[in-house]
Amino acid sequence: MPDAVKEHRNRILLADQDAIGLALNEAWIGRVTDVLVEGPSLRRANRPVFWERPLYVVTGCYGIMPDQWRAAWGLGMSEKLDGHGYFLGAGELPEAQPWAEFNLAEMIRINRLNERYGDFFLSLRKPVEPLALWYSLAQAAVAPPEEQYEQQVVAAWYGLKRSHFPATVVVDEDIRAGLLAEHRVLLVVGASHIPEDLAARLDAFRRAGGVILADRATTVELPGMRRMDADFREFAQVQQEVGRAWREERMPVSMLLRRDGFAEASVIRQLGAIVTALAPFVRRPATADSPDIFLAVQESGAARYVFVANESAVFLHPNEKERWITMQESVAATARLKLPVLHGMDIRDLWTGERIALDEADEAVLRLPPAGLRVLCGFPRALPELRLGGEFAAHPDGGVVRMTAAADAWRARSGVVPAELQLRTPQNRLAFRRCVSVDLARPNTWEYAVPRNAPVGEWRASLTSLLTGRRAESVIPVQPSRSAAGLAARLPTVQLHDAAQYAAFARRRPLWVVADEPQAGPAAALLAEALGVEVRTTAEVRRPDTYPELLDPEKNKGVWMMPRWEPLSFTVGADVIVVGRPARDALAGDLNRSGVLPRVADSAVLGGGQALVQYAWSPFDRDRDAVWIAGFSEAALLAGAQAFMGAIRGEGAADEAGRVLAGAGDFAAAGGGAAADDPWEVVEPDCVVHLDDGVRKLAHGGKLLAAGTMDGRLHVFDDEGVEQWRREFDYRVVGAAVSPDGAYVAAAAFPRTYVYDSRGQLLFLRSEPVPSRQDIEGLAVAAGDVRLVKGSWQGDVEAVNPSGGRGFVFPAPVAKAEGDDTSPPPPAALGAVRVIRELEGGGFAVGGMERLAVVSAEGQEEWTAPVERLQDVVRAGDRILAASFKRKLVVFDRKGHKQWEAAAPDFVMAVDSTADGGLLAAALFERGVLLLDGQCRVVRRLRLPTEDTLTGIALAADGAHVWVSTWSGRLCRLPLRPHP
Repeated sequence: MPDAVKEHRNRILLADQDAIGLALNEAWIGRVTDVLVEGPSLRRANRPVFWERPLYVVTGCYGIMPDQWRAAWGLGMSEKLDGHGYFLGAGELPEAQPWAEFNLAEMIRINRLNERYGDFFLSLRKPVEPLALWYSLAQAAVAPPEEQYEQQVVAAWYGLKRSHFPATVVVDEDIRAGLLAEHRVLLVVGASHIPEDLAARLDAFRRAGGVILADRATTVELPGMRRMDADFREFAQVQQEVGRAWREERMPVSMLLRRDGFAEASVIRQLGAIVTALAPFVRRPATADSPDIFLAVQESGAARYVFVANESAVFLHPNEKERWITMQESVAATARLKLPVLHGMDIRDLWTGERIALDEADEAVLRLPPAGLRVLCGFPRALPELRLGGEFAAHPDGGVVRMTAAADAWRARSGVVPAELQLRTPQNRLAFRRCVSVDLARPNTWEYAVPRNAPVGEWRASLTSLLTGRRAESVIPVQPSRSAAGLAARLPTVQLHDAAQYAAFARRRPLWVVADEPQAGPAAALLAEALGVEVRTTAEVRRPDTYPELLDPEKNKGVWMMPRWEPLSFTVGADVIVVGRPARDALAGDLNRSGVLPRVADSAVLGGGQALVQYAWSPFDRDRDAVWIAGFSEAALLAGAQAFMGAIRGEGAADEAGRVLAGAGDFAAAGGGAAADDPWEVVEPDCVVHLDDGVRKLAHGGKLLAAGTMDGRLHVFDDEGVEQWRREFDYRVVGAAVSPDGAYVAAAAFPRTYVYDSRGQLLFLRSEPVPSRQDIEGLAVAAGDVRLVKGSWQGDVEAVNPSGGRGFVFPAPVAKAEGDDTSPPPPAALGAVRVIRELEGGGFAVGGMERLAVVSAEGQEEWTAPVERLQDVVRAGDRILAASFKRKLVVFDRKGHKQWEAAAPDFVMAVDSTADGGLLAAALFERGVLLLDGQCRVVRRLRLPTEDTLTGIALAADGAHVWVSTWSGRLCRLPLRPHP
């Protein structure tokens, strides 16, 4: 292998992925790099990466506007499917990341699309195009950094896409492997050096009839080389300026998109020259009347599939429409397409199935929503009817249903069609459902394993075309192989799962038993009487889901708005015990359709005399959970209820939490306190401050209160709610802190961290070199030698001295000599740092998403302890109180020993304490404020007069009042005792 290839092996794929708009995660890059440069067949070395291997694409997102999400989706589908890939979006990042909360709705949309059409997308292939764009590894190795050679190649690819010329990226090893024989035209960009062996290959390509085109920046001369009147160095220079200004902290975030717009404009100015140079040699399969329409062509046999993505957008500035950030907003577009590739074909829209007719010039007019995508499916003949057959084969463990689909006269057809395959039992219960890709050129077979206790009789299979809506059906007689003795031994009367969860679950409030059918009545009555709760019906508790924009067609005019989609989740209002038959229960259906695991057990494998008891982390109300007691008879449901109560009695003494702050019974287990059935006190605030947007962070110290909002503002108030000063940033405030004496205020707003004095005078700022990964959220500001301690989403903690210089770093970097295996292992990962608190006597408590760490004033680790989904930390006298997003409160002593852990009745968003730790306060997501004494006993439960979601809490030093912040943008001061 040439040294240049070895040296730049990682840059090979990185440069190519930039050129075609891919953004792969590091693990996947490592895997496909090996295939690219070390695969056994060099002739196909580059093809598997972009044309055969499915690629997973992850894009960065930190709660950006919906328009930007749609723009990313449209670009992702046009570019990424040009290389065969799913587009997952940032919502697919791990749940334990702080930005995941912004992306759930969009993640569900994208995953729904992939669930429905994923197999269909992956069955398509990208044709090898006659035009090849050369990314020269040799040139990349010798080019000076200021020439930005890789960016010139990116600009050339971008210009080809804008002018609708499909192209294939080739590298040096592709040319050496003879792959140029598959192309007619080679485009050379910014080349000043070509190795002799490659020059010989290019000359042979030209003598064989190939055409070599070069832009103006190419200084090397080859025999027969033609010139193209285009130059992509301006794009590269603008991109270099963006990077330089970003690194040197000279460019405001709000101008970054405008800079990118300048770079795009430099490419658009070259489009005329690109078309003039390439049109005589390359025939475009599809064109549009606008460079903002991106086109990609896939194929399957003789069928062609054209992806049409709308990239039309406008730039908005805060001064133009009072937006909080300059952004690129997608707009709707009407495009006239010329589609010679679909000439004479039966053309259908993938999402709606409607026929699209071309005029005599092979043109059609399409209306595209903002950042929308249309997929045109062209078949050489009218789509045939699908036929479905089935058979059953028995074996000792039950049997197998084998379903086979084919098109009428399938040998004369070609192409693939997306379809939905279903299999139902004789009781019409859904046993199997899958979205599949049906190849019209051959038989297609799917199998379903039938359990031994499956119902006997005629099962029905159906195959519905997602293009035409036509359905093919087949009746399959099923007689599983089974014996009565074997069933009695293997299948008990009650299938009890997750027994350890039920004792703690039964103490939650509110808790309802939900039953709709008469045969569920005795079981529901038994549970309600034993637990002291009410019986409700599904109609009483099931309301539209918590993401209303998902149900609004006017807000979902994109590719994700499928014609036959189902709602994703519903609001119930409590934890629930659902009793009934799985096939009839609407809540069980909601859970299964939501895609949240574990699913309610398949009703096809639940025998008539059996019951199922299962715990589920449901999609209801963000984190409401459910217990499902399922069966098909009154006796089975009653047995399931008795097994559930038995699990409660058996596991109650082993409850790990040990303390329950809300639930059945009293608070004796929690060390005394008020009774659980005491109503929450509705407290009228004595001071309310209304802000323009929701409060993300609330901090206090001395006589100052700081609130960071989602619209990028930092508001600082005194203890009476009077605003002292405010600052505005280009991005939302994700972190805020006030020193204990109120002398300093810190704020983190992507990508910078600011430190002010109490009057609002800026003392210094710090900028992060790698935005999104090193965004700052956890902050602590003090008056000592360490002025600021900041923690990033990557899990790094850095101290800053009063002059703005760097202090300690935690975890400390470990220097390891090459070949040295004796150095200690790295410390356990903190996860994204959410909060940092200064401790009495020096030191800091650092709260990561996965662990709590205490470090000394010099940055040395004193101890760490695991805390799952840690949300907030506060010093409570000589103890440390930590709040988990998993509805837990945990108290540690200063040596790291856990003193107690308690379950909370709702998500704990923030906690605070008086200086001596005699009074603790917790802000619960939608419940209110929970007050505890120094012995961790519940003192009071406070609720606002109006329904709202709490985001932060600040307890007065003397315990006279408590401030709470809300997602609606309010700061409310609640009095805790009468003023003297």
